[in-house]
Amino acid sequence: TWIHVPGDPRHHYIASLDWIPGTENQLVFQRLNRLQNTVHVVIAEPSTGKIRIAFTDRDDAWIDLQSAAWYGEESSGIRFLQGGHQFLWLSERNGWRQLFLVNTNGACNALTPPTFDVTEIAGVDEGGGWAYYIASPEDP
Repeated sequence: TWIHVPGDPRHHYIASLDWIPGTENQLVFQRLNRLQNTVHVVIAEPSTGKIRIAFTDRDDAWIDLQSAAWYGEESSGIRFLQGGHQFLWLSERNGWRQLFLVNTNGACNALTPPTFDVTEIAGVDEGGGWAYYIASPEDP
């Protein structure tokens, strides 16, 4: 089965393709526009070829792709929780690099305040509901 990704492939990059843990055969990838200021988190079902955009992040200047190195893991760079229904996302959407919890339906909630930059995720205790991070309070 082919997964049809809409849009002109000359104007988009597909990054970080991986299986979503805890789901039955769902793929996730980050689709970045050529200007690299908009990224879509796309969920695909290989059995049907259908896709849906689970989340979109934008910045006037630049978007960083999510990196597995932020979580100390070998993965697509997106750290899924709750059986694949939520994921962690680092973004500068509010002027500071914050950690967000995103539902795969697109709902997005900040986990850290917009008063410092999160530089690294040191660990995640999913059962306890904690994310441990390193931040740089001096760098707006």
